[in-house]
Amino acid sequence: MDYLIKDEILIKRNENGELLPIDVTLELLEEKPNIQLVPLTKGDIQELYSTESKTERFEIENRLISEHLVNPKLTIEEVKVMKPSIYGATLTALLSISLDMTQEELRKIADESVIENLEVKKKLN
Repeated sequence: MDYLIKDEILIKRNENGELLPIDVTLELLEEKPNIQLVPLTKGDIQELYSTESKTERFEIENRLISEHLVNPKLTIEEVKVMKPSIYGATLTALLSISLDMTQEELRKIADESVIENLEVKKKLN
């Protein structure tokens, strides 16, 4: 019987306890460029999903991308003017490494959620 090894369980940190950046390929983009991201903490994820305000959520997403995108490093103002496809792919990659899912799995869940919301709206009309 094989047991999990501690290094397989924990997110990698440096000697100061800070999360280490991870090299990530933006799988949702045709060119599949690489970036470096630091995973979100559980608190970051909770903050992102605890608001129902679209405006507030967008501001939180912008801040988290700016804080967790290591290479290339972007300010919040630069994040706000990212190309939509790159913004979406970066956010998907950030969430996927933070939730320990593939980008495709995360996209599939998002697609299913959109379809369910559309079906609910149709039933309500």
